[in-house]
Amino acid sequence: MIKAAKRPVINVGQGIKGGGERLVELSRKLQIPLVTSSLATGEVDPHYEANLGALGRLGSKAANEIFGSADLAISIGADFPFARVVFEARPFKFIQVDIDRSKFGRRHHADLAVWSDATAFVDKLLERSEPAAPSAFFEAAIADSKEWEGYLQKRADRDTDPLEAEPLYKAINAAADDNAAFAVDVGDNSINAIRYLHLTPKNKWTISALFASMGTALPGALPRNWTSRTGRYSVSPAMVRSPW
Repeated sequence: MIKAAKRPVINVGQGIKGGGERLVELSRKLQIPLVTSSLATGEVDPHYEANLGALGRLGSKAANEIFGSADLAISIGADFPFARVVFEARPFKFIQVDIDRSKFGRRHHADLAVWSDATAFVDKLLERSEPAAPSAFFEAAIADSKEWEGYLQKRADRDTDPLEAEPLYKAINAAADDNAAFAVDVGDNSINAIRYLHLTPKNKWTISALFASMGTALPGALPRNWTSRTGRYSVSPAMVRSPW
């Protein structure tokens, strides 16, 4: 199915935790761009050029455009709660990899279901696959992502009065330690955090999984006493709003 696909995309979720570097290797080897669920933001190096960012309303233009044109979606360790809305209008083939068999077909009919840990699947596919030829679709996905990132950077670089969300997140990124912990509230905070926070596998962060629990940043920020003792910096974007 992967070899036959013309426009394959990897859709990765939190199941890849700890295996982001191996997934980047696989993406490069097979020339397949990847998108993440919002909750998996930071699990894959955000600087990897074919990591298009999060899928869905909170995510990136590039991720949604490229995923929307896919003829094969490879879902690895993902259980995106709004996937049915995102997936239903797309006639792609669907490969689902999950350690929990009860999730097979939960968000989309699975043309092929693989019962496996996400990183173990990636490792095995790396072992058994052959490098793919350069792909125009892969390069187009990277170009789309660069255009989106340029747009975000322009918004973050603005000098606004009153201060708007994007420049504020730029300042947060500049001030935060590499291993900072973040507690993110709902509403515009969720959108801005997914798009503008520089989250990497070194960061710990929490957010309402269904983006609906108002005030979730407050209990998420309570462990800051613990984090201060361990040297981990804690940030809680709770009231950062944007007019857009």
